[in-house]
Amino acid sequence: MTLKEAKALFDDIVDLCYLLEDHNLNDALDSFYQDVKQACDAYDVLEISSELMFYVDEISSYDQDIEDAKTEIQNIYNKMQDEIE
Repeated sequence: MTLKEAKALFDDIVDLCYLLEDHNLNDALDSFYQDVKQACDAYDVLEISSELMFYVDEISSYDQDIEDAKTEIQNIYNKMQDEIE
């Protein structure tokens, strides 16, 4: 996976993260996004995405839309992980 492809997947994850409407996650997204902009390779993007997943995993909700978004985020992250490793 190229750096450009990894960044595109990260952008997809970020878009879905905003649907979760979690204040802590939204605050952290700016920092993660800046880190990804400076990433030198796909492994850096994967590492940053791993840190982001910690925030996503901490969100608990009984709302099906949020659970669906979390599942989609996890699927994109897994795809990134599989293609990079």
